[in-house]
Amino acid sequence: VVGTNISPETIVEAKDVPAELRHLVGQNHVNDLLAKSIDLSALKRHNLTMAANGQFFKRDQQGFLGELMRKFYDDRVMFKKKKLEAEQAAERENDPEKKKALKTLAVRHDTNQKARKIAINAAYGSLGSAYFRYYSLRAAEAITLSGQLAIRWIETSLNVYFNNLLKTDMVDYVICVDTDSVYLDLSAFVSKSYAGTKSHSSKQQIVDFLDAAMKQAVEPFIDKKYRELAGYVNSYEQTMVMDRESIADKGVWLAKKKYMLNVYDSEGVRYKKPKQKIMGFETARSSTPEGVREELKKAINIILTQG
Repeated sequence: VVGTNISPETIVEAKDVPAELRHLVGQNHVNDLLAKSIDLSALKRHNLTMAANGQFFKRDQQGFLGELMRKFYDDRVMFKKKKLEAEQAAERENDPEKKKALKTLAVRHDTNQKARKIAINAAYGSLGSAYFRYYSLRAAEAITLSGQLAIRWIETSLNVYFNNLLKTDMVDYVICVDTDSVYLDLSAFVSKSYAGTKSHSSKQQIVDFLDAAMKQAVEPFIDKKYRELAGYVNSYEQTMVMDRESIADKGVWLAKKKYMLNVYDSEGVRYKKPKQKIMGFETARSSTPEGVREELKKAINIILTQG
């Protein structure tokens, strides 16, 4: 929303789009933009930005929706940082009472950051609702298709990056893509990095190695590629950021948003013992009997630790 300046008052009507860009209006350009097969140099001349659905937006001032989303996003980042700090402190704390207090604090901060996340996501739903004061299907579609472009852009870029790095051809290192995240299979990267050496091979040392590789090489590469995309569509501002989340040694995917991971490090919080990240399974549903949920958790633990 912020990058493409998507907002009801920044929409450029089709009749007002410059003649040299008018042929692009109202079309799905995700594949064309991924291939960079469209000449968008005219955007800079007319101070416009284009979303992936062929909707143009003004760049002369920030839209109110983008300004609102920035406020929610900044607040979410703040609470998420506090949550991670509390979780890390809890991992290091040996006193049971203090550990419990820190975990409670982490939950409180997590609730606050999730509330902001829901508010941010609600922007799309509001724009797509005919009962919203600023209802605009064009703006709602601009959000969804631009989101598809952003995640596919980085998926393609990361596959090229690791194929070049590992001297492979057409290997798909991105094993799963979600709305705003990608999951990488870096087993070949680890094997090649440790080939011919028996040292530094414990799980925790490998986690240290991957953590450093993400910070020093992969995250800067992602930032570079998103700056490239922002320049191509003449974004109002480059706001796309991806940080490393989980480092896991095992994972199982059954469907979209339904997976399990054996996590050693989550966003910088290092666990003394790996923790299971379970998404979309019946273990988190209130409709599943408590006894069944507990047995399912045990089964998942066996799959991830003994399978």
